[in-house]
Amino acid sequence: MELLCPHCLKRVTVSDDKAGQVLNCPLCNGVFAAPSLPGAPSAPPPPPPPSSSSPATYSISPVVPPPSPREEAPPPPPMPPPSPLPSVQASKPSPPPGSYSRRIAFGLRPDVLAWFPPICIFLIVFVLGSFFSWHIVLESRLVATERTRNLWLVAFADGSGLLIVYVVMMILAFFISVACLLLELRWIPPPPPVASMLPWKSAATFGFLLITFFFLAYDVQQGIFVLVSPIDLGEKLAFLLHVVALVASGLELWAQSQRAKNLPIPRVTLKW
Repeated sequence: MELLCPHCLKRVTVSDDKAGQVLNCPLCNGVFAAPSLPGAPSAPPPPPPPSSSSPATYSISPVVPPPSPREEAPPPPPMPPPSPLPSVQASKPSPPPGSYSRRIAFGLRPDVLAWFPPICIFLIVFVLGSFFSWHIVLESRLVATERTRNLWLVAFADGSGLLIVYVVMMILAFFISVACLLLELRWIPPPPPVASMLPWKSAATFGFLLITFFFLAYDVQQGIFVLVSPIDLGEKLAFLLHVVALVASGLELWAQSQRAKNLPIPRVTLKW
């Protein structure tokens, strides 16, 4: 602690253990008494233990009444149904002048296109080729007598090599197209060796129809530049059906190739 010497009036430093003693000033050698330090506050004595003879005291806590249940508000009454508005038929806005008012769209479905080749080939070979006249043969140039010949007679009786190849390849194309139809409709399970080739199964039908089309077109063109055409109604109708079968087979092959590439199948939209 620091003290002020009463003789020289200068500050001197005194340790705390010399408090309450008579000291000499180290500067002027004057004698003075160091003040005593204030004592620490003593702790209060512990309360006496309760005697057994004293009556027991009990603390009484105020009784708090339990909270009353909150009364729930009654649900609101149901709203009355809205009154029906008078029905007003929305009038279709008229299209602006110069625009199309109608449209129709359809996609190329392989399961539908697969029906055309076998049906057309059956009609060409077995219906038109058997019951309709394909060629008109003159019996004699002097006498105007005609003899009609169907496909089978022209090919095998008269020995037309071109139509023989045509008939044989069309029969093969018929069985191939029927097999493609059954596979497309999933009426028969695909054989494991050809499972990976199913997206291109209609390519065989298209190839046969394309080759036989050139044979038939060559036979039909022989009567184009002739005054009296030897081509009769049966072959003319067969030519049209052959074109339909060829186009349907090509569209089927196109749609299947798009489906194999995970691309959308082509759609055709007509407006008028």
